[in-house]
Amino acid sequence: MAMTAARIIADHLPWLNAQAAWYRLSPDDTADLAAETALKLMANARRYDPRKPFKPWARAVLANTYKSWLRKSRETLGELPDHPAHDRTDSLVLAREITDAISEACRESVAGNALRLYALGYSYEEIARIEGIPVGTVRSRVNTARRIVAAKLAR
Repeated sequence: MAMTAARIIADHLPWLNAQAAWYRLSPDDTADLAAETALKLMANARRYDPRKPFKPWARAVLANTYKSWLRKSRETLGELPDHPAHDRTDSLVLAREITDAISEACRESVAGNALRLYALGYSYEEIARIEGIPVGTVRSRVNTARRIVAAKLAR
């Protein structure tokens, strides 16, 4: 199982770098964060269940690695410099609003479940297999759910 996880991790390194870039770090820090996350994924490869999607697990490890960096920075520097990634209050409020809107969309339409799975990191093809529907239908449902969520957020 560890070899399977190692192959999956290696195949997802470009994706991991792209995810690390969301934290708006310098290019070197972004690469370091992705590399450290990959090392943690490798060290914990035995915990990975290949029957489950890789990306949500990797994204959680990445977020926890970033949080550890923040804690270490606070201990080292005493106070963090102004940085967009460090002011999370607005982001947390917006994330909660989006989550609530997606939950409402799930209750109101069959399209909401497709968007929820997409937000969890599943591809259109994976959602199609899970739901037992064509990929085109998944795309349509995700688009419909996005419009529902956007309308709820615009209120």
